[in-house]
Amino acid sequence: MEELITAKLEDEIRAVDHLKDVHSLSRPGLSQINIRIDIDNTDTQEVINELRGAIQNVQGLPKETLHPPRLTHITAEKDKPVIYFHISGPNDNRQRDKLSFNLKSALENLPAVSEVHLSNYRKREFLVLLSQKKMDKYYISSADVVQALSMKKQDIPSGYLESSTKRKLVRILNKPRSARDLENIIIRSNFSGQKILIKDVAQVSDGSEKELNKEYFYSRQNNKNFNLQPVTSLIVLKTAQSDSLRLLSAIHEQIKKFKLSLDEKHKLFTGFDSGQQIKRRLKNVTGNALTGLLIIFIVFFLFLPSRIGIMASLSLPLSLLGTFAFLPFLGVSFNVITMLAFVICIGMLVDNSVVISEYYSRLLIEHKKTPQFSAWQSVRQFAKPITATVLTTIAAFLPMLVTTGVMGQFIQWLPLVTTLALSISLFESFCLLPGRLKWLSQKKYSPYQAKLLNKISKLENVFEKFI
Repeated sequence: MEELITAKLEDEIRAVDHLKDVHSLSRPGLSQINIRIDIDNTDTQEVINELRGAIQNVQGLPKETLHPPRLTHITAEKDKPVIYFHISGPNDNRQRDKLSFNLKSALENLPAVSEVHLSNYRKREFLVLLSQKKMDKYYISSADVVQALSMKKQDIPSGYLESSTKRKLVRILNKPRSARDLENIIIRSNFSGQKILIKDVAQVSDGSEKELNKEYFYSRQNNKNFNLQPVTSLIVLKTAQSDSLRLLSAIHEQIKKFKLSLDEKHKLFTGFDSGQQIKRRLKNVTGNALTGLLIIFIVFFLFLPSRIGIMASLSLPLSLLGTFAFLPFLGVSFNVITMLAFVICIGMLVDNSVVISEYYSRLLIEHKKTPQFSAWQSVRQFAKPITATVLTTIAAFLPMLVTTGVMGQFIQWLPLVTTLALSISLFESFCLLPGRLKWLSQKKYSPYQAKLLNKISKLENVFEKFI
């Protein structure tokens, strides 16, 4: 494999420009070459086309090569596995492989699934065992048998079916479906009706491909679920823009139906589920957000009049929700990078509200101004300095957009999401917060609410004296 196949392929591949590195792996029955393209300085599609041409130019590969060299393009956004499944059990008459193929077909019918890879799967294969004695009897050579078999497997275009609105291509597919179909293939015949069939000179059996490496068909030996039994694995890939949690929910529904068709000998296990990681991350983010909001409520309650503090603290969830609402229009998903952007700017989303709310309460309480005048004057007083503060913060992040290459593609969303969140926070503090403050001051309270607010005011007075 190394000398006759891998080395020849590498010689042609290394002649292509703009490759970062080339690593090869050769083992009995398999030659695998991993290529990384320098996507920072070239057009990826052009390099892929050159690689395909280079592979086609390889000459002198052994005649025993079962499959021609194939190029597979793997991208991070599209070819990321979302879940692994393993089916364990006996594979007599390809039982396990048939179950795996049926599950593969069912999963690929789901809209958000781009592809399902089968690992440790042996394809169906018909074995034709020739008898030299019988071939000599009928004066048949192995070339005659090969020609008869090749003539049986055909795909012939046969014209069109046309109507007033449609035009359909008609094809004749001649493909053996069973060992009996192969046995009845005619090798030779004459005008008197005599004929020699495949079964007259050979024994045909319905089997599967040979195992190239025995250990390759076993699960991890430390996994007690499989009890060292051979398994067939299914790796599910999702489309680039699909929602992982929705897709995984649909997959699990399909798995529940599939498990009903399994017998006692075959078991299905989940080897990896990215949904658990996503849910854990979302749980962490949600928990941190609620904790942060609670702390903000407490801080605002301590340093601002209670009702005004509550209205000011609402700026945080409103700014976050507004940012989330705009993310789909930018083509951004909720991922690790966008989470980092929210963590960086989450403390700055309420700064504007603190300043405006504090000045509003001073005008309303100390200077006895009307709610409408206090709200308008608070925005007017701090519009320029707050805007300048937000713009200087945005200006510190925007230079990250000039980063090119792979790193640039990863971190570009950091300044964009931060800029979007701060801009929405600016709009919220200038337009929505004054309306909430004015509404709160004009609201009439019930006796119970007034009594509760009176107790809160006394608590605030005690805290103010303590400070």
